[in-house]
Amino acid sequence: VRVLEQMASYEARLAIRRYMTGPRDDAGRNAAAKAVQQAEKRIRELAAICGETSERWSLRGSCQKRLAQILMPEERLAALELMASHYEAAGKAAKSAAFYPALMQAAARTLIALQTGKPPPADVTASTDRMAAGAEGDFWQEVNVVDAKVLQAVQAGRMPRELEAEIHAAYRSAWRHGGSPLKLMSVLEQLVFLADVLSDGAELPKERRELAAALRRLYGLLEQELRQAR
Repeated sequence: VRVLEQMASYEARLAIRRYMTGPRDDAGRNAAAKAVQQAEKRIRELAAICGETSERWSLRGSCQKRLAQILMPEERLAALELMASHYEAAGKAAKSAAFYPALMQAAARTLIALQTGKPPPADVTASTDRMAAGAEGDFWQEVNVVDAKVLQAVQAGRMPRELEAEIHAAYRSAWRHGGSPLKLMSVLEQLVFLADVLSDGAELPKERRELAAALRRLYGLLEQELRQAR
């Protein structure tokens, strides 16, 4: 069962990567979206047979996250709504405190607000602040805290150079605590997801463009370090 879950996740990730490294035209977008939708369908079918779990809800949330990254703005909101709903269900199904689903739900709700021209809801910013104040630990504990700090910057609508450098250093510190190239890829995917969603649209405000640029700079630095480590 675990292999089937991971296969579906891999297929969705691969579809997006092929689109991102290809011509990024309508045909490529439609092919990638169809592949991700098929991957989520397999997860739903598996859940219908074996039951829902936090992991399966998270995988479905991840599929919607990937769709939100590539869909046109008029279709993106529906994907973000499902992303938030699936990650909320993942958190409720977890047997213990589930940091990552909560963070992804907060990210989805933040982007929904920004896409509709509203500030992020107060409960979302409050939960993000709590997550960003987490303690040091292993790679995943530390990187989740740094991801929350990135989300704080998205909610604030700006990432000053000093904060950008601080976040870069924090990601590198987390990597030293049990990180690996595969684990760092999850960080890169989150940064490019946020940058892609934030930078898609006509007549973007200067602050939004600068924020997306900061996220892409972080992505570039970490990707370069990842290549050097291989």
